[in-house]
Amino acid sequence: DAIGRVVDNTHYYTTTKAEDLYGKHAIGFVHKLIVVLNECEHKNTFALESALKASITDTELTVNAKNQQPRRVQNLAMLVVTTNKSDPLPIDTRTGDRRYNVSKATDAYLSKSTAFWAKLNKLFRQQEFISSLYCYLNSLDVDSIDWKEKRRRFLGESYKAMVQHSIPTEVLYFMHLLRLKESNGVG
Repeated sequence: DAIGRVVDNTHYYTTTKAEDLYGKHAIGFVHKLIVVLNECEHKNTFALESALKASITDTELTVNAKNQQPRRVQNLAMLVVTTNKSDPLPIDTRTGDRRYNVSKATDAYLSKSTAFWAKLNKLFRQQEFISSLYCYLNSLDVDSIDWKEKRRRFLGESYKAMVQHSIPTEVLYFMHLLRLKESNGVG
């Protein structure tokens, strides 16, 4: 949540429940710059494929807060999804994906002690660290980056594995039949 502390909780929201963002009376995206869907699971997001895509690219969204009139608000949020699962959300393999970047965290810190994590957690909460992180992020030259090319270059094995999980069952079935046919020498 260190990045969230840079923009303050006014503009940062994290949740483990997809309905907090996509439910009937969800307001999780309102006035947010960064939204984190934590511990995401495919079983909770499969039916949300279109809503997930829309929340990434749409510049406005309709909010239907409880006991209020539905209203349109600007969508300024960057959606971040975190999980330990191999297939946390559906990727549109039919029409092609242009929205998702997938990264696998390093295993280098798995063996670190509880004391190490406590010290790091304390550091991430210090105002000096938050100020330094803010200054660092503001020093980055993002205007000269070709984001489409950078995304294309870094689509790695984790992304490809997630796409594999999103291939429709029918396609997998016919691919299996085709392989059987080819292995039996039938043309």
